[in-house]
Amino acid sequence: MKNTCSFLYFFILICILGSSACRSNDCADASLCIGVLIPERIFDGSYDSRRQAVVSAVEDINAAGGDIELVFGRDTDRSFDSDALGNLLDRGVDGIIGPTTSADSVNLVDDFVRARMVAISPSASSVEISTFADDGYFFRVIPSDAFQAPILAKLVKQAGGKRAAILFRDDSYGRNLKDGLVESLKQEGVSSLEPIEYGEGPEAAVNAVVNAVNAEDNPVDSIILALFREGGANFMASMLKRDELNGRVRYYGADSLSIEGFAEIVVALDPEVLSLEDMEGFVTTIAGPDPCRREDRKEVFDEAGRYARQIYDAVALMKLASIKSASSDPAVYVGEMIGVSRDGTKCRTYAECAAFLTDGDSTNDNIDYYGFSGEIDFDANGDVTKAFYYVHTYDDMGGRPDPVLVDLEGNPVGECKAND
Repeated sequence: MKNTCSFLYFFILICILGSSACRSNDCADASLCIGVLIPERIFDGSYDSRRQAVVSAVEDINAAGGDIELVFGRDTDRSFDSDALGNLLDRGVDGIIGPTTSADSVNLVDDFVRARMVAISPSASSVEISTFADDGYFFRVIPSDAFQAPILAKLVKQAGGKRAAILFRDDSYGRNLKDGLVESLKQEGVSSLEPIEYGEGPEAAVNAVVNAVNAEDNPVDSIILALFREGGANFMASMLKRDELNGRVRYYGADSLSIEGFAEIVVALDPEVLSLEDMEGFVTTIAGPDPCRREDRKEVFDEAGRYARQIYDAVALMKLASIKSASSDPAVYVGEMIGVSRDGTKCRTYAECAAFLTDGDSTNDNIDYYGFSGEIDFDANGDVTKAFYYVHTYDDMGGRPDPVLVDLEGNPVGECKAND
């Protein structure tokens, strides 16, 4: 069944990208045309399943009368620049889903403002984004790293960590998460080594961390990685091959490393030396759903991978704001983006929310879309104000058993207690 679904999604994606047997990408053919800044491939060259989440959302919404067309931007080495955005704008899009990274979001924010174009990122989590001078055009459906850093620090403390090393990428995501981790560790009473910038290869970073672990005075016992999967995998592989470190250090990864199959990626770098058992105990955090929605459409979202729920909600919110404003002009419907996400009649699907807006009964026109990623509730900065995190831990087979869902204070949450 899974393979059949994957084939179906791939076929739909081919159609959206412009097959002559399918609908055209002519934006004039749809009531809302959405440009997508999600890479086509991940670092190992395989298809980025996050595009699948956009396809799934549009398929559902169109089945409910949404009439959305998609146009996919062409990335360069898994990132997008002004030229890629300009191509989408030239094709007449009415909104943007993406970018997926904090670095691309920071680089493109001025372009969004100049174009008066609404953009919703499903995964750009840098704290810096909250202070964007974006004239209200940029939103994100993932919590800021201002929440993730304290959770990671609390996990280190709970495991008995005394001193931590932080490795970070020199970009908006890495720098700001690093700063938050330093402060959060301090608040938890855990000291930290001077953060280490991860460059082109792992050698310098590995040597610095190994020296810190072997230090006679106040040695490092915890390592937190604010890296992407390629750098994170190379670093982990290099560290795990150091037999003298076994049992002396715990590893933690931020959301960029919380991916299915990460253990296999690490082991594949040197399978003669490494095994899946070496990844046992590796802990990662990633934004998760509200406990009231974690089982909703779970099979679809698991198939589409990380941030699938956030991507789905981004599409739904954009279309609902367009309906509420009776316009596909981003300069017009942007005024309804916050409103459809909070403080109204709660609705849990696009179809239900759209029905409230179009049923002729004005009493339900003030809607509150409760998404698959949670309640959302945008603030004035376009940030979500309610969210939860999954905490994953690898077992001795390289698998990730059922994760623990925690609130923004890092406390485990139970089952849904909502009455509506």
